[in-house]
Amino acid sequence: MSEKSALLNSIATELVNLDEQFKELESVFNDFVLTNVGKTCLVVGPPLSGKTSLIKAVTKKFETEILEKSTKTIDGRFCDDSDGTDLLKDIDKNERTLLIVDNFEEFAMRSRQQLLYTIMNQACSSRCLVILTSRDMTCVERFEKRVRSRMSQKKINLQSESTVPPVQALLRFLVPESWKNEKKTSVAAGRWKVRCNMIESTGFVARELERLTMFSVGSGFYRLKQLALMLVASLYEKEVGNFNNNIVEFIQFVSPNTKTIEQYLKLFEIQELFILEIIRRLSERMGDRDIHQVNIYRTFHRLFKGTNRKQRSKRVVYWLLQNLRMKRIIDFRPGSDKVQPDFKSVHLVVSDSLVKKVWIETSRKTFLADVFLNYQI
Repeated sequence: MSEKSALLNSIATELVNLDEQFKELESVFNDFVLTNVGKTCLVVGPPLSGKTSLIKAVTKKFETEILEKSTKTIDGRFCDDSDGTDLLKDIDKNERTLLIVDNFEEFAMRSRQQLLYTIMNQACSSRCLVILTSRDMTCVERFEKRVRSRMSQKKINLQSESTVPPVQALLRFLVPESWKNEKKTSVAAGRWKVRCNMIESTGFVARELERLTMFSVGSGFYRLKQLALMLVASLYEKEVGNFNNNIVEFIQFVSPNTKTIEQYLKLFEIQELFILEIIRRLSERMGDRDIHQVNIYRTFHRLFKGTNRKQRSKRVVYWLLQNLRMKRIIDFRPGSDKVQPDFKSVHLVVSDSLVKKVWIETSRKTFLADVFLNYQI
């Protein structure tokens, strides 16, 4: 394995600002291994906060006590009765088993609580550790008493405020502890460590990184990890003398400043901007930045109908949304690629105020200028 690949692998497994949560979950695993009694634990945190990475890191530490073949995972979004039945058949009461239930809150519907109860009832009566993950802090309150009785009171919260400044967190990813403490390092490795340590002392580079990391950390440290992986992949083998220039160029590519984004948006087709303005208004009205595609299409259809123009089919609207995603102005919520198009959640990546400004300036010259006056969202 090359040195660069080794660094990328170290970053992929690194946890930042989750030390306390790691110890808590490690304690749960340790108790389970020592007692061989079924247990449950709830891991709660917003999307991209590191729930999956945390569970993987702790599981790896106990890979000799809990074999990989004995680890089962189900997702609340896609699990049906047949999946639950198959899962119950796979659980061996005489063998330690780890059951991970992702998106646990999706079982809160009354019709699905029986399935979850059956799974957890058998799991808890076996040598099984059940780890439930959820993005909803209050999800437990929506379950029936009999389901709650199968849960322990152990809850690990990943929503606590970060104690690590974003730039320092990024640097911890760029030079992870497992890689930094190696005694034997090559010239290239030593050079990389020195360059990373100098980042904070270079004023403009540090400010630009601060802007980028503050944007990234808004959705959790997952994005910071992805950023670190891209930086290493792009810059590890670059010449020393151009390192700062390369970082600035990379930052402008990943996260252009406001002026650059504004100029970029003004190049879009008017119907693409129309969709962006619909997403912005729906987000503002609903108080949620994740909007289902079907809501966007229905609003587009209703507003476009008022212009007495030829209607656009749902397929065309979804195609426009795919174009906007490729242009990195919107994104689909993690995991939504697996669901039906109507229920994919669209997330607006750029700022609402910028979309509004560009829409007002651009729409004045088109037939869509007054479309929102008669049909308020």
